[in-house]
Amino acid sequence: MKNLLNVVAQSLKKLNINYDYLELKNKLKYPYVVGEYFENEYIEETHCSKGEFLLTIWDKNLSSTNILDVNQKIKKKFADLKIIKNNTAISLSYSNSLPVLQDIDNLKKQEIRIDVQYFEGGN
Repeated sequence: MKNLLNVVAQSLKKLNINYDYLELKNKLKYPYVVGEYFENEYIEETHCSKGEFLLTIWDKNLSSTNILDVNQKIKKKFADLKIIKNNTAISLSYSNSLPVLQDIDNLKKQEIRIDVQYFEGGN
């Protein structure tokens, strides 16, 4: 799973997106993205894991353009990304996004779901 987390982190870094896994550890700078991974299925025979990566974009701006720009970058990058590295094959594909209304002044939130399949080499 470390390879999967690294692929997502490196991909977002190349897009100049302020990103951390589970919680923001970097300096607070809007917009920023926090990721979570949910494994839904594991098949021992093939060493295949299937799941979903949830990327949550946060921004504090009157306009939603920053969130829409970040969402578009992520959508384009993860439209159908396939990587084979370190005895692991990873397939990421953009699934959907959803704006989430916030009650805090000017705080905007957008959730993006990315479908995940990865195969780890057997022992």
